[in-house]
Amino acid sequence: MTFLGAIAVGLFATPSYPQMTEIRLAVETSTPIMGAEEFPALAQFNGFSFRRNCLRRSVPADLTLAQSLQSNLNMIAFEINTRSPKQRSISPALEIRIHFADGSKETFVQPDAEISESILQQINPSHLSTQSRIVVADDYSKSVFVCSQINRIDFVHDGDGFAHIPDDHADLVELTEAEFHRRVPLNNPSRLDKRVQQRRLNDLQVSFLNLRMRGGSHVYLMNETAVKLTAESQSYMQRLLSKGALAVRLQGGGQSFLNLANLIGYTVYPGVAEVPADTWMAQPKATYEAVS
Repeated sequence: MTFLGAIAVGLFATPSYPQMTEIRLAVETSTPIMGAEEFPALAQFNGFSFRRNCLRRSVPADLTLAQSLQSNLNMIAFEINTRSPKQRSISPALEIRIHFADGSKETFVQPDAEISESILQQINPSHLSTQSRIVVADDYSKSVFVCSQINRIDFVHDGDGFAHIPDDHADLVELTEAEFHRRVPLNNPSRLDKRVQQRRLNDLQVSFLNLRMRGGSHVYLMNETAVKLTAESQSYMQRLLSKGALAVRLQGGGQSFLNLANLIGYTVYPGVAEVPADTWMAQPKATYEAVS
């Protein structure tokens, strides 16, 4: 696949309102939004609400503070809503983050929804890690990146990100390191689930993965999949070792494609009960010391 995207970067300037010396709008709340953890897109609103603080200017005697503030807010809304739809906004339709094996990262944005959709439709996961290069261009420059030196590419947008995850997964979503360690308490091994458990075929099971990539970076995932037959239990390991691309969902919207050719190794909690015959049976030193 040839990956050519015309990326235009732009932010519109905040309009100036001479009659408003300063409006301070703060946001806070003490009541989290219900369901925010189940729906990550809502999580960004936790801890936020609307507080109208003050206008640092003289308010006419016949106009209350609340009326003055509301009037200015209405003016702001009017000015923003009358902007041309072609005007670029602060939140672009698509953000592309390219993470390299040396630990560096490049970010590109495309504010136009139609061009963004065209870029997303070009994505072929099977080609992302095998093609020789990716090209990104705008009106001023052209950037060329060697695919073998890319660990992952994130496409951040409003979509749910389920389109490219493996068919045999109910979900495969990236976690932050902090979220991973909350779910996998490595400092308290007694709370960890063991590999050997009684599971029924096709039951939904949840596991957590720590992927080690070239350059020392880690990717943390939560995986939801159905319990498979013993003969099929190693299929996930084979997929991760395929050196292809793995699509995962991003909590904030969109998807990421991992270049498994740059995967150094991974650990899954809990692992499956069945392991290859040549497996070395040994504990991580930290786990051994914690339970001793």
